[in-house]
Amino acid sequence: MNTIEQQLRALLARERIRVEAGKTKIATKMHDEVSQNLTVLTMELALLQSRLCEGHPETTTLSTLLELVGGVNRAVRQITSELHPKMLDEFGLAAALQSECRRMREEHGAKVALETDVPEVPLASAVAIEVFRLFQEITSIVVSHAKTNEVAVGVRVERNILLISVTASGRGLNGNQLRDASSLEMLGLCERAHWIGGRLESQDRSDGGMAVTFHLPVQLAKVKTSPTPSQSRNE
Repeated sequence: MNTIEQQLRALLARERIRVEAGKTKIATKMHDEVSQNLTVLTMELALLQSRLCEGHPETTTLSTLLELVGGVNRAVRQITSELHPKMLDEFGLAAALQSECRRMREEHGAKVALETDVPEVPLASAVAIEVFRLFQEITSIVVSHAKTNEVAVGVRVERNILLISVTASGRGLNGNQLRDASSLEMLGLCERAHWIGGRLESQDRSDGGMAVTFHLPVQLAKVKTSPTPSQSRNE
């Protein structure tokens, strides 16, 4: 790998860190200011509604306002979660992946089966968010190109290597089709996996489906924001 390419990779990695930091800042402000103010507004409207006599002409208006504010608050929480998964900070990667699978089931009707025996994975926060984003994009690619919404997710650690597999079994999907349809997307994911010391591999299944597996040595995982000395010397 030449020096320019290595420097470009490091620059892109630093840019991703900057973008994630910006997302986290916006998510925090939305939670601390917008969401909390909406919660207070909901309480005040509910209190005002309780003081009105039954049949008061403004009761219906207040009910409508409460529903509207509640909907806005739910939307804010959803946007905040998409900007930065709070679950990741509070409970770790395994819990965040479980929450993401639940979100896919609830919002998109995807039949996502999750199997994991990993209570927690000791990763630096910058690495954990990259793993989470990789998982989101892998599942999105597999689901969008499959003709079935049934997806199996496995999370485990073997010999100090974190393995996250996303498997789509079913009709009309195979690895070649997926790679052809999303080659640039997969190339980008492979590059991002490399940034944190991991790798991606895909395998065709006998039933016409495929599996994409992310491998990450836990002890060596880090975001590569500069060329390593050995790589620089080799140039």
